[in-house]
Amino acid sequence: MEREITQKHPAKIDPVKVDESKSITNFLDSQATGYTHLLAHAEDGVIWGRVDGTALKISTSLIADTLLEARLFGKTGELLAWKDGDGNWHARTIQDGGSDSATFKESYDEAHMLWGTHTGRQDANGFIELIDGAQGMVHWAPAVDGLTPHQAEQELPKRLLQLTVRHYLQEDEITGALRVVASRLVELSVVRRVGGR
Repeated sequence: MEREITQKHPAKIDPVKVDESKSITNFLDSQATGYTHLLAHAEDGVIWGRVDGTALKISTSLIADTLLEARLFGKTGELLAWKDGDGNWHARTIQDGGSDSATFKESYDEAHMLWGTHTGRQDANGFIELIDGAQGMVHWAPAVDGLTPHQAEQELPKRLLQLTVRHYLQEDEITGALRVVASRLVELSVVRRVGGR
């Protein structure tokens, strides 16, 4: 698949101070406004979240001690928080806009199909259980516009949930080649596919 490099999404990267007097979960809660989803990686798995207005709803409990990184994201930006080897938290944002002051001017989007070939159920907060493989690997993904619980039962075997990732490019000073220098999550969406997996 050919990548379309575009200048349609200039973006600026900025550091964000993590308030060490708050837990990382409180920090993420306080930063949720303006984003639509959360994807967190912990020592024991993946945790999805969805932002309803200003409230962050998550698929399972966020335990600060097990979290490694978390991404709040939406169509216009992302906040990434990560824990370093000493257990300290750092964060940065990448936000679209400001073409004159943009850190990144060129980018391309890449689609990733989420694993999960069928769903067992949907919880009260609107997360769909996706199961994959002979071992029954499980994660709870947010229900997305255009995919009702009934459609999930019928259609998720065709792997219809897609995560869009935007890669930002800069020219290498030595070789002149464009290379990916940063990436962010953009959107979780439903893709209509006909036929097999």
